[in-house]
This record gives sequence, C-alpha cells and structure tokens, in this order.
Amino acid sequence: MVGWRETSGKGRCCWKCLADRKDNPYTDGCLNACWRSTKLSTLEYLTQAIADKEYVSTIFEWPGFILEFVHADFMHCVCLGVAQFVLGNILWELFLKVNGVQCSPDEAVSYLWVCIRLACKQLRMSIPVTNLTFGMFKREQKAPKFMAKAAETRNMVPVVLKILELFFPPDHELEVVRFNCLEALNLVYEQLKTWNAASPHIISCNMRRHVALYGELSADWLLKNVQRTWIGWKFYPKHHLSIHCCEDQVATHGNPAASWAYRDESEIGDCVKVAESGVHPNTLSQTLMERMRVADTNLEY
Repeated sequence: MVGWRETSGKGRCCWKCLADRKDNPYTDGCLNACWRSTKLSTLEYLTQAIADKEYVSTIFEWPGFILEFVHADFMHCVCLGVAQFVLGNILWELFLKVNGVQCSPDEAVSYLWVCIRLACKQLRMSIPVTNLTFGMFKREQKAPKFMAKAAETRNMVPVVLKILELFFPPDHELEVVRFNCLEALNLVYEQLKTWNAASPHIISCNMRRHVALYGELSADWLLKNVQRTWIGWKFYPKHHLSIHCCEDQVATHGNPAASWAYRDESEIGDCVKVAESGVHPNTLSQTLMERMRVADTNLEY
C-alpha cells in the first residue's frame, strides 16, 4: 500500500484516497475536503500505481483480492495514534503551566501525578498507568506524545479531560479549543461502550470535530513558533486515516471494539484470567481451547 511517510512527489500518504501534502491535503478533515472526491476503487488504485510507476504489492495476485479488503485498525489509528498525540501535547502544556522545567521535571510531574490520582477518584475508576514520568509525554527534540499501551491510553482520555475540568479550567479561547478537542475524542470512546443505531453517525461527527480542532491548535502552534527544533500539536497521517476508520469502516462493519485488534486484545485478556485461575500448567493449553469453544458457541433452546 502507500507508505504513511511518503516524502517524494506530492507526499501522498493514504491508500484509500489521493490525500497528500499539496493538492489534496490530508490535514483537512471537513466534509468538503478535496481528498473526499478522490476515494479509490481497486481498479483506480492499480491504474494510479501503474501510471505513477509505484510499487504494487503481490497480494493483488491473490484470486479475488480487492482493495476493500484492506482496512485501517481503530486501535492503531486512535488508541496508539491520535489519542497519544493529543494527550502528549496536553500533558506537556500542563507541565509548563505548573512551571515545570525539562532539566528538573520531577516536581511538576509529581503535581500532575497527584492530579491524575484525584481525577480517577472523582471518576471512580482505577488509575490507568502505574506512574507518570516526563519521558512518557515528552522526549528530547521530539513532538509530544503519550507513551503507553493502547488500553492505558484510551483510559487516560477521560482522566485528562477531568483534570482539565477540575484543576485547569479554560481561561482563554485556545484552552477552550483544547478542551473541546479532547472532549470530542472522549465521546468517540464512549460510543464504543454504549453502541446503538446512532453510534456510527456520532462517532464520525466527533472524530471529524476532534481532527478539525486539533488542526486549529496545530496551526496556532506553528504560527507562534517560527523558530523551532520540534513541532507541537504535530499533524500526522493517522489523523487522516482515523477519519476513514470512523466514517467508511464503522458505517460498514459496526463497532470497532468488536473486531480487529480490539477483539484480539479482549481474547488475550480472557486467556490471562483463565491462566491465573489456578489451572495446572500441564492442562493450560487444553483448558484455554475448551473455554474458547464454549465462548464461541451460540446455544439455541
């Protein structure tokens, strides 16, 4: 497929459409974005690749294989993508808000850790991470990014939202945009837990809203930081792909939490519970398989 870090030519970065860095900017998430009229079918994808003399994967030689079989995974686009980007930038800005300095970050990080614990108490939920370090949201000369596992990241979204509400209420326009940006992402996650007929529309609207607001914060940061060695609120191809994921795929295949990597993660968690329930090591593999058979069997009476 098309590489996400494409730098040659126009910088195309999506296999589902012709989104790039010039004519069809992938940073545009609105409903009238130019790339929306360039979505590709299998024939159009192959024709475009051959015309541009680009690499064509041998998987297209498989009998019956079509482009529509290739999907973006919600967990990798959102939990390990856009959620980590927005959380990293917010934690970095809160770190600066409490007078944190990079050469001696411990005091400010400890303050944020207390805020996390108090927010979790307010939400009546367990703390998503075991601790907080400076390197978890900012690395030397790198764009802010929250470094954690997928489940930890998505569980941190409502926590950081509560922190903004309780301890850092917005006091100017950009902070309101920042709050609304994270709130939109939180609404996407809430729909995964309470899926219904209206969920596809709610998810697509809020993901577009999240990307649009993130874009505003990105543009403002670049305007204020002409001299820079790293980029804050950096816009990634995953932002674009998350829109495809929450519009095209959700409408066709339903709740992302019931498929792809989410399903794998859920099954692994269930297997861990079985393994920790006192099963003898000699019969562990057989017990797990028996549980899987029972769990996947629909009994009708």
